[in-house]
Amino acid sequence: MNQSLTKNDILILIKQRDKSIAFRKPKKSSKSSSVWKHFFIIVVNDIEQDVPKRIKDKIKLACTEFTAVDCLAFELVTGEGFFKMAQSIFDAGRCFNHLSNVDVKELIPSPITISRNVDRLFEEKKVDLLNLHSSMESYCIICDFWTERFTGLSYCGSVLRHVTKDFKLLHFILGCFLFDSESQSANNIRAFVDSQLLSFGLVLNNTIFVDTDNENKISFLYVYDELAGVINKNLIDSLAAINKDLLEELCIFLELFDQAIIQLSGEDKPTKHQVIPIQQLLINHCEVKYDDSDGFKEMKLFLGERIKSIWIPQDQHYASTLLHPSLKHFHIAPHEKSKAYKLVNQELLKHTSIPVVVAATDSKTGTSTTSSTFSTSKPVPTNDLVGRCFDQPQPLVKLANELDDYMALETQLHEIDDVLLFWKENAKKFPVLSSIVRDLFLISASNTSVERPGPGPGPDHKKFSDPDPDPDPSGSG
Repeated sequence: MNQSLTKNDILILIKQRDKSIAFRKPKKSSKSSSVWKHFFIIVVNDIEQDVPKRIKDKIKLACTEFTAVDCLAFELVTGEGFFKMAQSIFDAGRCFNHLSNVDVKELIPSPITISRNVDRLFEEKKVDLLNLHSSMESYCIICDFWTERFTGLSYCGSVLRHVTKDFKLLHFILGCFLFDSESQSANNIRAFVDSQLLSFGLVLNNTIFVDTDNENKISFLYVYDELAGVINKNLIDSLAAINKDLLEELCIFLELFDQAIIQLSGEDKPTKHQVIPIQQLLINHCEVKYDDSDGFKEMKLFLGERIKSIWIPQDQHYASTLLHPSLKHFHIAPHEKSKAYKLVNQELLKHTSIPVVVAATDSKTGTSTTSSTFSTSKPVPTNDLVGRCFDQPQPLVKLANELDDYMALETQLHEIDDVLLFWKENAKKFPVLSSIVRDLFLISASNTSVERPGPGPGPDHKKFSDPDPDPDPSGSG
């Protein structure tokens, strides 16, 4: 064991009388309390399962200084990459005793060395992706295009999303590619994306989803530098004349839209199933109230109609929503339930290889189905006349109730629960539905996961053309 276990993990090991568990008496000193004799230190594989408070406080202070001094985001210390780096440094420290004079600067590579190793790491991960591709039944490619302001060159960032057979959502940044086509027409973009994916052994089908979320942000970015000239003394009076109560009311009203953008931009968990509920929540939010001002009523009516006319959910949105245990009854949008049920039922039939006979229609839930299972064994030829007269095997008819059983399930998930974990635990009970979930839930609700990788500002590129100050001794740099 290289790390501390959780309290529940330790309790399980104790109940199982695991041999890795041991109990030690704490060391006594003249300052020790008399109550210490009633306590034990839990040890797993000779590793004490506690961290002294002084060590925690020291690390807390170091992380605080790390983010504050270098002006970094606080969330940086929660990233998987940061954890791996911290663990590597921690493991390296074990190789030195407390009397060692090794300076930590000798262990940290320079920025240029790190940049040199990015390509090497990319090639290693590309091989891993190629190996994984052979077992992938479905995946989603997310693309984002932008133009670098210093050079005027256009780039395409690509991310692959895949749900494994173990129901884990994986992200792969395929790269940031120079887009040198004449125009960003649909045909040029599709041809460019196809050519880049071929290098990974990937091929797209004709099911394409387009998510755009940054046109207004980019438009604001272009005029941001002009605001100082616009907001001058001549316009101060006009700004002061704005109804501040209406402005405050508007800001409070738009908070829900901001929350919706943040929630639908999540990367670590599926988001496709959230689109219809959040869309309906925003539509309900735009309903006019009796005490709204006239200007506020007009804005609500405009936004509500705009959402309905522009934000059109696709079939996959409906199916994904139905396949979330806490959203399947569509209480937020009851009028959409029958359509979602029909779509999932149709998808269920596509995934069923045995012949299917459609039975009566249930007015509550839509179409119910029965499946017929036939014997595949051929009748044995016989010369016996009576044998030739035997009744022929009849199909065994059984209710194809996988979808109905799921709809009748009373399991409820909370906001923090992982919906993929639910389907992993119920994969044997709902084998076909769980396979559909893996195909649907890899589709993201937005393209924010691919907006980050890309070329930085022009001047920063120059330093990477310098010689590597930390060359690889093996000469493979």
